[in-house]
Amino acid sequence: MPVYFVEMWVPKSGEERKCLEIAEKILRYVKERREEFRERRTHRMFHVFVGGKP
Repeated sequence: MPVYFVEMWVPKSGEERKCLEIAEKILRYVKERREEFRERRTHRMFHVFVGGKP
């Protein structure tokens, strides 16, 4: 049975790139320390951008 962890961030205007870099660092941290995260078999990151300037 898959388990989904959903985290929502609302970055400030112009800070979107920084937000994505932090998310990638988190995934890299988990990947480098697989022994500490044995219960996680896979992990993925989905990017969804909603809204913008009218």
